[in-house]
Amino acid sequence: LSDLGRVLVTLGRADEAIAVHERAARIAARAYGPDTDNVRRHRNNLAIALSAAGRHEDAIIELQANIAALEQTSGADSLSVGEALQNLGVEQSASGQPEEALVSLNRSDAIFRDKLAEASPRRAFPALTRSAVLLELKRFDEAETAAQSAFEMLSATLPPGHYATEIARCRIGLAKLGLGDRGAARPLITDALNALADQPQAPPPYVAQCKAAGRELGIAD
Repeated sequence: LSDLGRVLVTLGRADEAIAVHERAARIAARAYGPDTDNVRRHRNNLAIALSAAGRHEDAIIELQANIAALEQTSGADSLSVGEALQNLGVEQSASGQPEEALVSLNRSDAIFRDKLAEASPRRAFPALTRSAVLLELKRFDEAETAAQSAFEMLSATLPPGHYATEIARCRIGLAKLGLGDRGAARPLITDALNALADQPQAPPPYVAQCKAAGRELGIAD
């Protein structure tokens, strides 16, 4: 059921996935008890499906409940808590709670840096998400710092041209554009757009943001 739910999300059938993950969580609760890691994994999958369906507030409720339980069983600085906080930050940002998102992402960042090996690209995810939140808040200096940090970590841990690295590169350019430095923004956004052109797996909203900046600079259709 868990695998089926993930496939349904990938196919864009999020409402069906929600029902599947809810059923999986009920089965796990009967088999292992309601407050177990097995159930929490299914509830985390449910939160992802809720997010895919645009039900960000419901996803936040699931994630906050998961975090509270994980803090009791695994510790407040466990990797599982860090992963849930990263997901929570994404949902808070999507639901119009940027300041709350920054708090979650800062906590996740500290845990990831402590618990994950330097060779893990996952260490960059909180900074990458934080850069998007700060761009929305028009805090461009801080957004540039966060995007630069993500870019350096991703460049060191992912193959050249990976879409995550290029999204970070684009966000450095977006921050510079917000600061009024069009000359510095242009090559960053140009290089990112060129690298993203043949990567359909890149999240469309992030690519669209980069393309919009390219159009503003006269380098994209």
